[in-house]
Amino acid sequence: DDLCPDDPDKIDPGVCGCGTPDTDTDLDGTPDCLDGCPFDPDKIDPGACGCGVPDTDSDGDGTPDCNDLCPDDPDKIDPGVCGCGTPDTDTDLDGTPDCLDGCPDDPDKIDPGVCGCGVADTDTDGDGTADCLDGCPDDPDKIDPGICGCGVADTDTDSDGTADCLDGCPDDPDKIDPGACGCGVPDTDSDGDGTPDCTDLCPDDPDKVDPGVCGCGVPDTDSDGDGTPDCDDLCPDDPDKIVPGVCGCGVPDTDSDG
Repeated sequence: DDLCPDDPDKIDPGVCGCGTPDTDTDLDGTPDCLDGCPFDPDKIDPGACGCGVPDTDSDGDGTPDCNDLCPDDPDKIDPGVCGCGTPDTDTDLDGTPDCLDGCPDDPDKIDPGVCGCGVADTDTDGDGTADCLDGCPDDPDKIDPGICGCGVADTDTDSDGTADCLDGCPDDPDKIDPGACGCGVPDTDSDGDGTPDCTDLCPDDPDKVDPGVCGCGVPDTDSDGDGTPDCDDLCPDDPDKIVPGVCGCGVPDTDSDG
């Protein structure tokens, strides 16, 4: 009753047939003749990872751990630029992934720079100060409007404390307005008569701005109203005479009998 008459080790074909032992080396319940991994008790087929290596997929992404460089990241099988656990997303599509982009939502910057994300670090006037911090972005000489405004220097030529842009006399340190006398000439009124010396022909006479007939310091008074000022009238109180004549002031030189 030997069903394997030519096999000294078997009398029945068993699972593997005559001539092949039904040995189960790894004791996994599958004889070696049907076991693709006869030395691996956990596998009967090499699968993706081969015998001796489980086809475990820890992150459930469909790629076994043996082929997955990010076995615990279900979204990646390779570290890429950002590494396992961090997506290589490039939100602003600037070619730099978010993990390395200091401005992930700004396609023009990867670093906040001076002005911050979303604002260009442009320096329109090339003065070394970015427009975002420059109060005069088109004026290379100013970063603040100052007193005179952008495009106009706050120069104070005469050093009088008033910038030229507001100084009506930029070269006169004593005036900021021409006044009555003009720049370079003080509006001094020596005699306090309300007329500055520059237009007062009698600058030391508070009663006159012109010498008149009598000259500065002498009033052109005509006490007797005869049309000749007292300074030239030898009879200042006699309206009929300007010289005493024969009879003197106040007495006419009449010659009644001719």
